[in-house]
Amino acid sequence: MYDYDLLVVGSANADLVIGVERRPDAGETVLGSDLAVHPGGKGA
Repeated sequence: MYDYDLLVVGSANADLVIGVERRPDAGETVLGSDLAVHPGGKGA
């Protein structure tokens, strides 16, 4: 019916990734650094 060069079905989000020295235990908060923004979501 339509002639498209590109069709995206899904969402495009921004993934916020923060580096940490170690994984936190349950209920624990750890400080992070180096915030990075990457494309994410099903449409990305």
